[in-house]
Amino acid sequence: MKNIFLTKYRLQKSTLMIFLIVVGFIIGYEFSENKEMLVSKNSEITMSGNQINESDDELQKKILINGDSIAYDDLHIKHFGDKFYGSTLLYDIIMANKFGYPEAYFRVYNSLISNYEHKKNCGKIDDKSLELALQYLCKGVELNNLSSINTLSNLYREGVYVKLDSVKSVYYDKKAIKIMSE
Repeated sequence: MKNIFLTKYRLQKSTLMIFLIVVGFIIGYEFSENKEMLVSKNSEITMSGNQINESDDELQKKILINGDSIAYDDLHIKHFGDKFYGSTLLYDIIMANKFGYPEAYFRVYNSLISNYEHKKNCGKIDDKSLELALQYLCKGVELNNLSSINTLSNLYREGVYVKLDSVKSVYYDKKAIKIMSE
């Protein structure tokens, strides 16, 4: 009789544990869905805490017509986590070529390079695309864009896309330090 009671007690305890585990998974799943909705709703919040209320169309119009650098930066913030590197490439090119915005030169370089670096099965970047990317990077360096300067310094330091050259790397490091101290 005692064994039957213990067996029944263990069965109830096991059933209770299974029930609690299932409830835990359901609650966890609901929480993760709510968290994903929260994250997607908050994805339009900038690092400074200001919400970007404008649609992509409104931001793009401001970029195309006025070269609005704030709209351009907001567009980049909204698309920061995009899986497709280069979703803002058109606007990067326009801000660089039409309006001469220094950060845009770096972003053109970054978009072109990132598509090859982050998609391993695409192979190596072709020579023409690499040349174009490096031209934009060098123009960003000429305009004293720190992202461009630091990137070019790293490329020379590591011998990636350019010939390894520690002298040029140090030169660009010093240039970046000088700009930051001004």
